[in-house]
Amino acid sequence: MSRASKAYVSAYSRTRASAVNLYPTEKRSLVAAFNSAIGSATIVSARWQLAYSGVATLSDALITGKTTSVTLDAYRWGCTSCRCTVTLSTGEVLNQMFIIEVGESDFTGDAIGSGSLDLTVTA
Repeated sequence: MSRASKAYVSAYSRTRASAVNLYPTEKRSLVAAFNSAIGSATIVSARWQLAYSGVATLSDALITGKTTSVTLDAYRWGCTSCRCTVTLSTGEVLNQMFIIEVGESDFTGDAIGSGSLDLTVTA
């Protein structure tokens, strides 16, 4: 995958959302880097959820150290949001929001995306 949309999760500005723009038929990694937000804790599980099913799907969720990622597959123009919820080794739960905008195009992907709207991965 050539390009990732990476959100550096802040311990202080918790309402920050990451904007992601792409076209139908594109795939992009969404990455939530919790390095500075979680101190010495580790990610135990990560749940990725799309709010709306008509735009994109998710696949290949992964946890690597203090970072978690998922592949976003856009198949129709429109907007949705994606929430990444991590549970830490300390029991804390943190969220990172992504605002997804799939641009209008004459070319569209599959009528129904080949992935999930809700993925959970454990370390």
